[in-house]
Amino acid sequence: MQENTMRLYTTNEALENKTDLQKELSIYTSSSTFKDDIWKLDKLKKAENIKDSSVSLYFAPIPSLYKETVKYFIISSLSKGKSYSVMSTRVYSLGVFFNYVYSECNALPLISINKSILMNFEIYLYDTKKFAKSTKEAIWSSINMFFKTMALWEGMPKAKVVSNMNPFSRTTLDRLNAQKYIPLDIINKIDKVFYNENMKHYVRTIYWICRLIPSRINEVTTYQLIA
Repeated sequence: MQENTMRLYTTNEALENKTDLQKELSIYTSSSTFKDDIWKLDKLKKAENIKDSSVSLYFAPIPSLYKETVKYFIISSLSKGKSYSVMSTRVYSLGVFFNYVYSECNALPLISINKSILMNFEIYLYDTKKFAKSTKEAIWSSINMFFKTMALWEGMPKAKVVSNMNPFSRTTLDRLNAQKYIPLDIINKIDKVFYNENMKHYVRTIYWICRLIPSRINEVTTYQLIA
């Protein structure tokens, strides 16, 4: 417990220097500034031909009352090595939460957000059919990390408002089902097609890289083939 408290304090102590954090944004972008509603994190590209839109964060949907603090949270997370995909999920998730607070709680300032607000938002997430299980889990996880990271930031709630437990955590079966967009028997049939040695080798290579290393799909499919 003592170790976690010290680590949290050190993180937020660094966050107090807003100027340094704003300068740190330049580590990840060549052209975007802190005030921009779109951050093009082009320095995170794994290949030169990846589009800017594939590494951009969009802050416009977040109410201005909370936007600046969310941006400092995102820079802090990037400095800890979090990936673009994680940051994109967090920006979207916090947008959902803060739009709820803004519209349903009369634009309540951050410092006034309490456990009661979070309980009501939890009920809202449970009842709404707008989001999938995985999205609800990600939203709650992002909220938890936001309040944990920014706990000592000026203007934040003085008391802990989110528990460590995620009420929307999915089971292992939920996760497996979410990942299997293609039925297993269909996948096996496709695999057999790409076992064919008469097929062009680069086509087979692309397929098996994407098949066995899904995290590289975006990178592989953006390369230009040279005949």
